[in-house]
Amino acid sequence: MSQQPLVARRLAVVPTLRCTLNCKLCCNHMNRFKHPYDIPIDKLKQDIDRLFELFDYIKWIQFVGGEIFIRDDMAEVYEYTLKYKSKFDKLILMTNATIAPRPAEIEVLKKYGKNCEIMISDYGEYSYKRDEMMEICDKANIPYICKGYNGESQYFEGWIDNTKFQEFKGSEEALHKVSFSCVQAKMKNMHCFNGKLYSCPNSCFMTELGVNKPAEEDYVDLDRSDISLEQKKNTIRQFYEHPAQSCRICIWWNADHVKRYPAAQQEVRLIEEPMEK
Repeated sequence: MSQQPLVARRLAVVPTLRCTLNCKLCCNHMNRFKHPYDIPIDKLKQDIDRLFELFDYIKWIQFVGGEIFIRDDMAEVYEYTLKYKSKFDKLILMTNATIAPRPAEIEVLKKYGKNCEIMISDYGEYSYKRDEMMEICDKANIPYICKGYNGESQYFEGWIDNTKFQEFKGSEEALHKVSFSCVQAKMKNMHCFNGKLYSCPNSCFMTELGVNKPAEEDYVDLDRSDISLEQKKNTIRQFYEHPAQSCRICIWWNADHVKRYPAAQQEVRLIEEPMEK
């Protein structure tokens, strides 16, 4: 019997670990990386090829960081992704509005028409390019949305503190149960970083930090030629049928009940100069 088409609800490609802010409670843990680096353009293109080889369709293909516009070479990647335009609904770029998109990026994004959207996280005084960014988008007819994370009324009521990596104290059965209530699992929020596709951002970034050792079923190594395409697809189909190893040190499953904090609280930057791998 033939398998159903493999469709991703949302899939984020991470081209950089560098960020312009140093948020204390960053949900992607960017402030923890001492040597943040960029993924080379050719590698990003290769990953995009392999993702669209795996998936029959991707509803939202996103580029997230770090800060997306910290790089000045991403127009080439957005241009390259256009070749798969018939295989996805929307290209989404997520930004903190500290750097405005460059003319080369704008010209490429205009080619997407309404199949592109810039998602602005508005952190008040820190998002000092917000108005300029919205004006650029308005003039170029590039769709965007702005989520407010400042003042009394914050999107999602602010941020949670998922920085402690405390071990889950319940049974395996309890872990299995709560993992299904996680908002990341409900969204099927897959993340691809440097040739590896993870079931969620926490599995991705906790692994890169070295605080999580993923099980074989928690991710797909896009670069491994000894694993067949169908085996990789089967792993993806089962991503949300079991808790990932990162679920043991993550509290997103309890996000509806834990304390909320004001977003984008800054701390002293301790990272060293960025480097490429």
